Amino acid sequence: MRNKGAIKWIAILMTLVCLYQLSFTVVTYRIEKKANEYAKGDSKKKIFYKDSLSGVPVYNFLWMKNYTYRQCQEREFNLGLDLKGGMNVMMEVSVADVVKSLSNNSNDATFTRALALARERQSKTQDDFVTIFGKAFEEVDPNAKLASVFNTIQLRDRIQYNSTNAQVLDVLRAETKIAIANSVKILRARIDQFGVAQPNFQEMGAAGRVLIELPGIKDPERVRKLLQVSAKLEFWETYENSEVFEFLKSANTKLKELQNVATAPADTTGKTPEQIAAATADTTKTGSLLDKLQKDSTKASKDSNMEAFKKENPLFGLLQPNAGNNQRLLSGPVVGISHFRDTAAVNRILAMPQIKSIFPSTLKLLWSAASLDNNPEWFSLVAIKISNREGKPALDGINVVNAKSDLGGTGNKPEVSLKMNGEGAKIWQRLTKENIGKSIAIVLDDYVRSNPTVQTEISGGSSSISGGGMTIQEAQDLANILNVGRMDAPAKIVQEDIVGPSLGREAINSGLVSFALAFLLILGYMVFFYNKSGLIANIALLCNVFFLIGIMASLGAVLTLPGIAGMVLSLAMSVDANVIINERIREELRTGKGVKLAVREGFKHSMSAIIDGNATSILTGVVLYIFGSGPIRGFATTLVIGILTSQFTAVYVSRLVFERLLDKERKLSFGTKLTENFLHDAKIKFLGKRKYAYIFSATLIVISLVSISIRGFNLGADFTGGRIYIVEFNQPVDPENLANTLESKLGGNLPMVTTFGNANRVRITTKYLIKVNDPNTTEKVTAAVFEGCQSLLPAGTDLKTFTTVNVKQSSLVGPTVASDIVRSAVLAIVFALLGIFIYIFIRFRNWHFGLGGVVALFHDTIIVLGAYSLLYSITPFPMEVDQTFIAAILTIIGYSINDSVVIFDRVREYTGLYRKRDRKDIINDAIDSTLGRTLNTMGITLFGLLAIFIFGGASLRGFMFAMLIGIVFGTYSTIFIGSALVYDLDLRKERKALKAQKAIE
Repeated sequence: MRNKGAIKWIAILMTLVCLYQLSFTVVTYRIEKKANEYAKGDSKKKIFYKDSLSGVPVYNFLWMKNYTYRQCQEREFNLGLDLKGGMNVMMEVSVADVVKSLSNNSNDATFTRALALARERQSKTQDDFVTIFGKAFEEVDPNAKLASVFNTIQLRDRIQYNSTNAQVLDVLRAETKIAIANSVKILRARIDQFGVAQPNFQEMGAAGRVLIELPGIKDPERVRKLLQVSAKLEFWETYENSEVFEFLKSANTKLKELQNVATAPADTTGKTPEQIAAATADTTKTGSLLDKLQKDSTKASKDSNMEAFKKENPLFGLLQPNAGNNQRLLSGPVVGISHFRDTAAVNRILAMPQIKSIFPSTLKLLWSAASLDNNPEWFSLVAIKISNREGKPALDGINVVNAKSDLGGTGNKPEVSLKMNGEGAKIWQRLTKENIGKSIAIVLDDYVRSNPTVQTEISGGSSSISGGGMTIQEAQDLANILNVGRMDAPAKIVQEDIVGPSLGREAINSGLVSFALAFLLILGYMVFFYNKSGLIANIALLCNVFFLIGIMASLGAVLTLPGIAGMVLSLAMSVDANVIINERIREELRTGKGVKLAVREGFKHSMSAIIDGNATSILTGVVLYIFGSGPIRGFATTLVIGILTSQFTAVYVSRLVFERLLDKERKLSFGTKLTENFLHDAKIKFLGKRKYAYIFSATLIVISLVSISIRGFNLGADFTGGRIYIVEFNQPVDPENLANTLESKLGGNLPMVTTFGNANRVRITTKYLIKVNDPNTTEKVTAAVFEGCQSLLPAGTDLKTFTTVNVKQSSLVGPTVASDIVRSAVLAIVFALLGIFIYIFIRFRNWHFGLGGVVALFHDTIIVLGAYSLLYSITPFPMEVDQTFIAAILTIIGYSINDSVVIFDRVREYTGLYRKRDRKDIINDAIDSTLGRTLNTMGITLFGLLAIFIFGGASLRGFMFAMLIGIVFGTYSTIFIGSALVYDLDLRKERKALKAQKAIE
């Protein structure tokens, strides 16, 4: 063995580096243990204990350097959120809103239509939004000039009236990049203000997308508010309720005139304004409108009079005018109140051109951010006065220089005190002087946070935001947001995953149990099959696990539940290298060679097959990392690192151990009496049975394709968009009954409800309101799910208890992200197959091998897809086609091609050794000589995967099921499809050559 000394030094250095890196994990584990002992179950005490050590040196490494607890945390081996609980969100900065802002909120018809068209097409292409918008603008009006829209005060120095559309688009791209960078910077600052331990912030490849991981989060709603608010603070003058009521009354009458059917549905949620108008009864009955409303609204829950009132008054049936018990309009800017489910319908009605034209151009109506004090499901509509031609607020939040949470006002309640700069103070003084006795609305991101009545002129530039039941925590968050600054481009959550701490603990337990069991099974199998050489392989395997964990810790990689599966798979593939070596040594011993020579020759002749197999597997892992996200990247990272470390340990570490034992004249054995000649010289004529295999495979493929075309797949939320809730009850639940109950609460959308692990735990998937672009949508959907589950919960369970105790995990995948995931999945599979074909073609210099390998992979993929299509409604565990399924497909591709490469490598070797032997005999002998390795590797891998399938938890069962099917059929296709196809292609080539030769003769 060459360079033995260098390999020893590399092994020693790797060991020292891994020990150093993992030592931080030991330190943080000890502190965590002490914190638990100190806190005795009190989470606040635990946080206090750990925070007190944050900047204190707790680890002295070899008396050379002291590390604080925070520094140790930064270097420890991190667990993913699915193992320790927390929140994972993907934010997307809205470029469309930036473009609209750059146009100074232009109302140009061509611009408005083009912007709407670009939003619609955004999820269907990989182009950046500005490019999509440019194409849409040209399509709407080929002769229109973008310069006429964007020649604003802000851009006038860069965009002239004679600027071409291409020049304008270049300016927009530059401006949107600046806005995105600023928004990302502000998001980072907000996370720092949030005070989360070890947050992970990662800018994604897609422009404007940021992945944020927040471990240990217990208040997801607070996080959503903190991250999604753009902090656009504005101060507006307001109209009085009495000034607006007549316009609302006219709108109500106009809406009646637009109707053309006899009755209206009680629930208008999800319908267009035209449908609402058309479905309202045609009646002209009058009377005292406010009197009628007062009478009917007080009996609405008990009487059908409210339904009749809604038919006669389609607008006031959804928006109750702000009137008192004496039927007189209340003073102030609040013009009406609505149930949260009706706010969207009211917005659609008010946006109708026929209705919008009734109201003055100086009026705009905005909803309150907080619900009514006495009714948390009702919100106020506030009349805002536009007092200038530009449509801008009287005072902008840019003039606010400091925000501080405080206690003040009536009742000493939480509020946010604001301090303005000199210019802002002057404007504020004039504004308050002109509006004594009237209200000024303080608006944040188009929602009214408060609308205090001005009692006197205010000098000094001081103001405050209060009311709406604001808590101390909310006041602190709002102050932090305002101090950090506003985002030029608003950001929204397009993907979300929340794992509760109890589910995280379960995942750790199930993950560790399955990994330990799989590891022990693999170790036992190797000793059983290869005796002492199996023990050497196990030493290499233990080194591989140690190096794998140490390198992951060094790189800051995160271990997820799919990552544990990737670790087990990489260990199985590591063992495969030892199996190849041991089988080859056995072959050399059978030729009569001595043990030392057999070992040397065994390692020498095994090298090419091991390198080729690992290279193709790494290729699929890299593709998976590039096109995957979140836990899938964790799986790919673990797999690739595991394969690289296995190359070192299986080939070099095991070789060092072999040579050490041989130098000491130790006796080595490579099997037992039961296994030593396992499948040796089986003499099975595989190619003679290839036609039967073709028929069998063709039958399975036809069944699979028919099922796929008729039944389709159970597509996961990753591919369709939607929300997922894993909910635990105190008793077993019937999924079908729960789905029917939830349907009425989710706007008539029937959710998919399946048992998840135990009979008292279900997985609810719904697309309800998935396309609604509103920061509060998740809360609304969660509240609807709570209402549907309420009858199965203990008495007295409220929404907060439901979300923190019963909801073990929740996920959100927006439609834009879903379309990107579908596109990435297709590209991942295509690039993996193409890359494998090119690699094999280059290595074997024969496209027959490449085509044979790729066809076998197509065969495996279609059969796994067919199994998922046929069985998804039968199996007791979820069989969804989602990101993890694509990861399974790509892993199967890597495993299957690894099998094929070993056989192809032996075919190449035999072709050089036995040039005169018939091609059919060469391929048959190649398959026969590697059959022991092929079946042994399959057996070892199946043992490991079965352990995870049984003990790894419900979330991994679908993934493991796909792997199990793929491993079995991957082994089958390697022997009967890939190799057979290579032979048929070679045979066809020979026949063509003979035919051409005869033609010449």
